[in-house]
Amino acid sequence: MDTPQTYFWSIFWASVFGLILLLGLVLETMAEKESYKTIRSFRGWKLAKRWGGRLVMLGVLGEVVVGSFAAVREHQNDPANQPITSIRANAVLLAEGTNFWHPVGDDPAKNGHFVTLSIGRRDENGIMKVYLNCTRSERYWGDNSDWFLEFGPQIGAPLWNLKDTDTVKSAEQWDVFVLDASFLKGGPRILTNSQLTLFINNTVKRFKIPEQVAAFQTGRCIDMKLIGSSESNGIVVLGGP
Repeated sequence: MDTPQTYFWSIFWASVFGLILLLGLVLETMAEKESYKTIRSFRGWKLAKRWGGRLVMLGVLGEVVVGSFAAVREHQNDPANQPITSIRANAVLLAEGTNFWHPVGDDPAKNGHFVTLSIGRRDENGIMKVYLNCTRSERYWGDNSDWFLEFGPQIGAPLWNLKDTDTVKSAEQWDVFVLDASFLKGGPRILTNSQLTLFINNTVKRFKIPEQVAAFQTGRCIDMKLIGSSESNGIVVLGGP
């Protein structure tokens, strides 16, 4: 990460080469004379013009080098190009109805529910990049059930299958999202306005959870399908058996 001292030296060298360029241009301009008083004057101004040209070349080259280093450093410091070092998520599930079976209470984060969020890419042989556990939940009652779920990394494997080459920008290629909400029994319908929010380093990404039936499915996460949905792709919500 850049420090104020780093920026100081970038500006300093850019200013130095800018002054060299300006001096070269001044010498070249002043040396453009149509007449000279003496041979010595003629030789002196020709030498000044030659050095002016050299200074111009040095100044331009220096500006290019400083600009190139600044561009590379800016690219490296772009938050989107930083390796993923932390990831967590929040989900808001709006489920139709209130009659759900909860074997160990209403908290999906308690033992026995195993509420998880898996994220990956379809072109990587079903290997899930991210695996998060539900760490906190709240339920709001009404005609339907509104759930707020908070997901965090596993203690023993906080980054799961993420590598140093997985940057924040690479998360845009993730296209498999499976929310295993085993506390939802009986296949309730997930209503519109449900959403998932990912916090990747300091970047926030929001996704719409399509309307669907939270049906029980088994198999690989990559093979999970949206049930009862008009959409062909999106975040799949799995219900309990």
